[in-house]
Amino acid sequence: MKIRFIGTGSGKTSLKRDHSSILIENGNTNLLIDCGDGISKAFLKNSISFNSINSILFTHYHADHFSGIASLITQMKLDERVGRLTIFTHTNLVEPLKNFLHSTYIFEESLQFELDIIGFEFGKDYSINDEISFYAKQNLHITNKYRTDSIPENQFVSSSMLIKIKDESIIYTSDIGIREDLFLFDEVKPKIFITETTHIDKDWIHGIVAYYHPEKIYLTHISDEDEQELVKYLRNQTFPHSVKVMLAEDGHSVILF
Repeated sequence: MKIRFIGTGSGKTSLKRDHSSILIENGNTNLLIDCGDGISKAFLKNSISFNSINSILFTHYHADHFSGIASLITQMKLDERVGRLTIFTHTNLVEPLKNFLHSTYIFEESLQFELDIIGFEFGKDYSINDEISFYAKQNLHITNKYRTDSIPENQFVSSSMLIKIKDESIIYTSDIGIREDLFLFDEVKPKIFITETTHIDKDWIHGIVAYYHPEKIYLTHISDEDEQELVKYLRNQTFPHSVKVMLAEDGHSVILF
């Protein structure tokens, strides 16, 4: 089983890093977490078959995490996909997703493959297959950014994810709103902790180490402007020998077991 970083960039488009997307590969199951702008081209660069993806899991709908979905499904259709595709998104965002796809002329009944869109709720376990499940908690990334009557309150949804694979756990913060969003999963000792860097203070990384004691911490959602500062910061920090903290790179694979 491995994790592959498809896109590790921030919301700012970069020539070096693609927008946010992580692929979990386990046998015949390929789970894509987030689907940022430009995902289809990122797949080509990483020699990933469009039709190899079984499931997609969304954390939130900012364009750098979401807007590649229409293009990706289009490429699946052009490649004559026949296997079922399952998309997991928060229950409140199911209809917005359908409306978005319909606005790009993607209709479930016009596809030659089955497209299932499943809504999840916070605080419940959901199975991808017999070995992979996820558990989502709401963070304050969206809520802290938008205060307007023009957007229905129930669409202020941003999720942090606990991914369970056999006996191992992975935490993916996605984008967060406040420091406390890093510590949503009590009594969990993840093997890998993946955190964005755009909306955090770098010194909070020490808090992640102390709270979770993961084996590895990967920093992602990295802008071109912040990259050198992050490299310099990590070079000057001392972490316990049992914890490795590193910048994620597009295309980088991590073997979990």
